[in-house]
Amino acid sequence: MKDISKELDDLTVFDLPVELRKILATYINSEVQGRVSSFVNLSLVYSNGRYTDFIRAYMYFELMRRKMLKEMEEICRHL
Repeated sequence: MKDISKELDDLTVFDLPVELRKILATYINSEVQGRVSSFVNLSLVYSNGRYTDFIRAYMYFELMRRKMLKEMEEICRHL
């Protein structure tokens, strides 16, 4: 799990989970489209506030969840 921070730095909008993308799509397809997509891209690259920190924290735990599932699968394979 040491490299989650590195993976977090390399994320793009397309790496977001479907659930989060559905929520954001509601706003991306509206008149604030440019601002929302810019916000998501900015928050994945640079975190400096409550809202951008939320997306980065969400993705941190999502990446951790994915890694734990892979590890659990590996453990079960050896049992």
